[in-house]
Amino acid sequence: MSGTREPGRSSPAAVRKAEVAVLEHVMDMLVYASDPGIYDAQPFLGWDSRELTSLVDFSGILVIDVGAGTGRLALVAAEHATAVFAVEPASNLRTYLKRKARDQGRRNIHVVDGLITDLPFPDHLAHVTMGGHVFGDEPEAEYEELRRVTRGGGMLILCPGNVDQDNQVHRFLLPPGFDWSRFEEPRDGTKRKYWRKI
Repeated sequence: MSGTREPGRSSPAAVRKAEVAVLEHVMDMLVYASDPGIYDAQPFLGWDSRELTSLVDFSGILVIDVGAGTGRLALVAAEHATAVFAVEPASNLRTYLKRKARDQGRRNIHVVDGLITDLPFPDHLAHVTMGGHVFGDEPEAEYEELRRVTRGGGMLILCPGNVDQDNQVHRFLLPPGFDWSRFEEPRDGTKRKYWRKI
């Protein structure tokens, strides 16, 4: 019969939409991993730094930036912090961030290897622990590790990159007492950020 599909088969348009989504994701990850400079120039990283600095005064404190990538959050904090420990598991991104920090004269950024579920720090080290686009794969384990390295009275700040909807990340972060608000990532739309004192 014309115009009918076998049960369980997607339409050509649905298949193409899925292909494009996968290609866009893979392309983004390849650029991020192979040439961080190209990724670093993307418009969505041009969000207003006051979205971060309005949450906490970074003056004279120790900060951990988890999943630091090309340093968007770490470099903002480093303008006033005593030290920023930028945790990044990808070696080429660590090299890129070290060079970028040096070129900007930021001697207070210390780039280290690590994962959000296994941070190479003692308990209660940081006044502020933060992360952009890293939280949510293993929320319970990630949250416990972030809390472990943050001092009592300190702050957790998460910008998980989630779109402006009540998704799984949002539902996980509300019960422990995170506040949240919306902000704009240029050309990528409205996102949410979350924060709470420990």
